[in-house]
Amino acid sequence: IYVHLDWHAVHYVKVEMDKIFGAQNFQNEIIWCYETAGKSKKSFSKKHDTLLFYSKSQEYIFNVEKVLIPRKETHLKTVFIDGTEYGEKVDKKTGKIYRWNLSEGRLPFSYWIDIPAINGRAHKVRLGYQTQKPSKLMERIILASSNEGDLVADFFCGSGSFIKKAFELGRRC
Repeated sequence: IYVHLDWHAVHYVKVEMDKIFGAQNFQNEIIWCYETAGKSKKSFSKKHDTLLFYSKSQEYIFNVEKVLIPRKETHLKTVFIDGTEYGEKVDKKTGKIYRWNLSEGRLPFSYWIDIPAINGRAHKVRLGYQTQKPSKLMERIILASSNEGDLVADFFCGSGSFIKKAFELGRRC
């Protein structure tokens, strides 16, 4: 289960989720960072939401290969070994060489800055629901934690965009 909250309630809900699912089944706190309009003159701009990721047990679906993102390792030296492109970095202290296969991608970090919010009322994908989430955000969650044919749910189902994305990805909803 993923619970998506803003700064108002996340700390209260986390305590309750620990009681319900058990703290040992808390898998990740994901911070979704985005830029939208609106600025405060009395505090830092609140431009992130928190996703709490829990499981029922330690046996759960997590499809790493489905959510890899392209590497943007501009600070790495590029080398080719047997026709495969690698990014290479040498640890200056130990001399150890680290290599990453640049074609494989990397797992997203627990802060997601690569998925922009849906900006403005007139945005072409906006369905008129104030808290509608971007398709890429829903896609990452669905692909990571379910397989084709699985049943997924959005218990608040505001704009219906989660249901649409779930069906596009071959899930039941």
